[in-house]
Amino acid sequence: MCDNSRLKEIRNIRLSQNTIPNYIELGLVRSLMRHAFNFKINQKFSPKFIKSRCSRSSNTNYEIPDFLINVMALHFNIMFKKEEHVEHFLKMFSKVHGLMATKLLVNHQFMDNIINPCCGNAFNALMAACLWTNNTKMINVLYNYGADISSINSSGLYCEELHSNIPYYNPFGNYLKYYHTCQHNNNHVWGYRLSNNFLDIIQHIRLICGESVQTNFNFPTRISKLDETSDENTSDESHDDTQNSMNNGSGEFDVYYNYSLINNANEANEANEVNDSVNDVNDLSSDDEVPDLVDLENIQDDENPDYENPDDLDTEDENEDGEIFNI
Repeated sequence: MCDNSRLKEIRNIRLSQNTIPNYIELGLVRSLMRHAFNFKINQKFSPKFIKSRCSRSSNTNYEIPDFLINVMALHFNIMFKKEEHVEHFLKMFSKVHGLMATKLLVNHQFMDNIINPCCGNAFNALMAACLWTNNTKMINVLYNYGADISSINSSGLYCEELHSNIPYYNPFGNYLKYYHTCQHNNNHVWGYRLSNNFLDIIQHIRLICGESVQTNFNFPTRISKLDETSDENTSDESHDDTQNSMNNGSGEFDVYYNYSLINNANEANEANEVNDSVNDVNDLSSDDEVPDLVDLENIQDDENPDYENPDDLDTEDENEDGEIFNI
């Protein structure tokens, strides 16, 4: 059975665009593309929705791979949704397919030749975030799930260097068409990007790479374990890591407090004290002489022989006039 996945008929036939707009704002082009796709404001870009909207009328025998459907769903979430939706999408994907597959999804470069039939453009999730948003939190989410900050596109440019070379267009025009009422072709160019719309995200990428320096900058961290890892496994792994750090051969001593050993030592000390007190009581045998009861009334202080028992002190005093005063 033949494979109908090639796009020669689309590559050789291009509808020319008479006029290409000049520079256009990021917010405006997103609104125009949302209207062209007929997307709702609160549209959820799930793989099921993307698959239902994908169509290739020129090649009906071709079925788009599921992995490519997930790539398009991720990119459309980056383009039109906030970072919370992207993080939820990646979290659900990692629970089903694993963290390694999620890293491959984030770093997969989708190649298209819509603008130039003889030259393709490649985009991964990080490049899509730099081209369609100015949200630094979006970069942190993608970096957490394994986005490669050093990846380059087919022209040898990093993700923060693409704004002046690539205009606004539908990179998935070969698969996901504009709505049938849209008057623009699927390879329509909406305009060129303004670098001023991406200053925050460009600076954020350079801070992560170390090309710029900023005091008190919070670097994003990679996710090494999935959230569904049990607490027991997490505690065992942390204990093993701590023991390895203590027993490393570098000659450095890492401060480590084993609170379980400390608590056990405290309980052992308390038990020893109780045993010592019991032994002291047992040392008194019945044959030992038991001292007589002490007469508290006749006791005298060695240093002050004139000491008197407080019970013998008068609490009332009588003056010369016969009046009684309480002391």
